[in-house]
Amino acid sequence: YQRRVHGTLSECLFFFVPLPLTMSHFAGRTVAVVNDLSPDEQLYLYQKARELKEAVRAGAALEPFRVTDADTTVYLLFLEDSTRTKESFRNAAKFHSVKVNDFNAKESSFNKKESITDTIRMLTGYSTGRSVFVIRTKQEGVCRWLETAMRDFGEQMGLPRPSFLNAGD
Repeated sequence: YQRRVHGTLSECLFFFVPLPLTMSHFAGRTVAVVNDLSPDEQLYLYQKARELKEAVRAGAALEPFRVTDADTTVYLLFLEDSTRTKESFRNAAKFHSVKVNDFNAKESSFNKKESITDTIRMLTGYSTGRSVFVIRTKQEGVCRWLETAMRDFGEQMGLPRPSFLNAGD
């Protein structure tokens, strides 16, 4: 264990962080609320973000920070407008060289009363690997609900369980 102090997450609190966590530790996880990540996991991600920022400033190699799964698809499902948040997730997905699908709710089957669960099932079924859904909606709890509703679907389709990231509710 290594003792660390972190000002952003918990001002002047000491945590004992088990080392090393790896990015693969987070694969397949849903993050509906920040507490879905332990304090140790949050600190690890903050540290990785600092390291990435330093590497960019120094012109160092960025490959150690990238996801290397070309079969991963990130679906951006923004059911309410948010330019900065959407672009942040799009840029992050492009940085990792994963496939990005910008789902347009206004032109979707939502207009024909298709449920969000049916849409997620359809998109997961089209995936060739891991599906990560970044969801922004006015309705609270959508990511947690989808995580529960989709729990077994990926396995039934021979695919990894889809992950859901809350981009704001």
